[in-house]
Amino acid sequence: DLWVRWANDECPVDLGPVTLTDHPSPVLTVTNDTTICVGATVNLLASTTGGDAPVTISWNNGLADGNSHTVSPASDTQYIITATDNNSCSDTDTINVTVNPLPVITATGGIFCEEDTVKLFGTGGGNYSWSGPSAFTSTDQNPEIANSVSANAGVYTLTVTDSNSCEATATTSVTINGLPTPPSVTDNFNCGPGDVSLSASGCTGGVITWFDNQYSASVVGFGTTFVTDSLVATKTYFANCTDVNGCKSTDRVPAHAEIRTISNAEVLPINSTCVGQVALDNGVLLVTGFRDGEKYSFNKGTMYDPGSALPVPPALIPVNGRISETIPNPVSTPTEDYTIEIISIDGCPTYQTVQFGRQCEDCLPYCEPAEINRVK
Repeated sequence: DLWVRWANDECPVDLGPVTLTDHPSPVLTVTNDTTICVGATVNLLASTTGGDAPVTISWNNGLADGNSHTVSPASDTQYIITATDNNSCSDTDTINVTVNPLPVITATGGIFCEEDTVKLFGTGGGNYSWSGPSAFTSTDQNPEIANSVSANAGVYTLTVTDSNSCEATATTSVTINGLPTPPSVTDNFNCGPGDVSLSASGCTGGVITWFDNQYSASVVGFGTTFVTDSLVATKTYFANCTDVNGCKSTDRVPAHAEIRTISNAEVLPINSTCVGQVALDNGVLLVTGFRDGEKYSFNKGTMYDPGSALPVPPALIPVNGRISETIPNPVSTPTEDYTIEIISIDGCPTYQTVQFGRQCEDCLPYCEPAEINRVK
């Protein structure tokens, strides 16, 4: 029953019965607060019960009216949702979206040679997951691929997951350069102790490195020509090729620096013999201290002349060492020189020059006896 009156309670007026109707406000139900990673999306839902239709659901942050929105905020954001019915009755609720940053990561590959160990490096913390060519996978932070081949070249992908389950991805490239062909080497020798010059070729655009051991790092020289230290015995050296990419040929090629033996023979001149005042042309060249299999040739003069030396080709030194028994007695000069080549069993020549003296000259200042008495 509804009455009205003045403030002084005078003149009350009965307006009669009035009916009041209760219109319940709409009740809003929304998605729970949630946490996402930067770049991820989340579906926000809102629904209502009660209220006089039509009920309108409105959102802040510039979102259109409606029951749902898919959002991807870049930072922590609060979404305010309001449900308003036809009687302007309303209900309000909020959804808080927390945005976690992505891990900051790096992935590093590189340039390698075949048979090298490929080393990959990752940073960023959390859990690591690598994938790459030839079905490569690893959960190590810094995985390695031993004895790499060309099939290991390509793009590798690293995914890092942090403690908030946020993931970041990075890629890196791995290049695998082939190995150069080992160089071609030429053996060489020296007759007797001394240095030996070795040569190598076939490392176009690269550098040939010389070693004194097949496996050690003891570098002894660089280049297509290598001269050894003075050697007293045969020694083997090794060469490999390093190309413009810094890749080294797998094998070190052996090169033999051979020290060949020289003859220890000595040549003795035996002058012509005399019969009275007549010299016989029977001077002897006698070789001593030689070894079986050594050869000789000789010519007149102080220098060896292969064009005039005899015999041709050089002959074996005979067992008795007498390589000539017919050296003529010098006539025009007091002495005559002969140069002899002795070739060792290793093929190394040595040269000796000997001198023959003129024989059977008149005895000056002495004279032979005036008479000769035969005595029995």
